[in-house]
Amino acid sequence: MLEFKLDEFEGILRLHPHGELTETDFVLLTRKVDAYLEHHKKLLGVLVVSQDFPGWESFGAMIDHMSFVYSHHQKISRVALVTDSVIGDIVPLIANHFLDAEIRDFGFSQERDALAWIRGDLREG
Repeated sequence: MLEFKLDEFEGILRLHPHGELTETDFVLLTRKVDAYLEHHKKLLGVLVVSQDFPGWESFGAMIDHMSFVYSHHQKISRVALVTDSVIGDIVPLIANHFLDAEIRDFGFSQERDALAWIRGDLREG
């Protein structure tokens, strides 16, 4: 399941995956984000908070996840992965070569730093 909250004032999408991600998760997420993007040029950032990566319920859910990323990455400035999973180390190394959004990983206890980085208050270091 994917819990999400879009702060429309700041333009920050917070994602909290837990349990396996489903196709329905990405249908609902896409609907919410697309409605926001009808009136705004970009999202300032996406904050993904999950101690471990939960995986997908099905191959279709994985495809829907990749489709969401592909169709929205040019409209997102920064993605912060807040996790202790090895995925947090690997995704930025790979994705920064293919996606427009800047991606950075943070330890699970560093959610405040991740938000500050998305907002531009925390520099690389």
